[in-house]
Amino acid sequence: MIGDLYERDGVPLFTDGTLEVSGALITFKPEHASPADKTIARLEPERQYKWETRTIISGIKANVLVSKSSDGAHHIPEETGD
Repeated sequence: MIGDLYERDGVPLFTDGTLEVSGALITFKPEHASPADKTIARLEPERQYKWETRTIISGIKANVLVSKSSDGAHHIPEETGD
């Protein structure tokens, strides 16, 4: 996905940006998708995150927790690999 990744208090924060951000796509069985989304939403504070549907690089649409603010967070730079 294209964006930027920040970290604050050990919590990853995804924001819009220009870098390729790697991650994991977690898929739930249809009967468990809604309860899983609600459980995650309960754990993650609304003041910090918002749910958005994004199309990832492979073309798959996915629900993503997007940071509302990166204030006070540390930018995680793009990995260059040696």
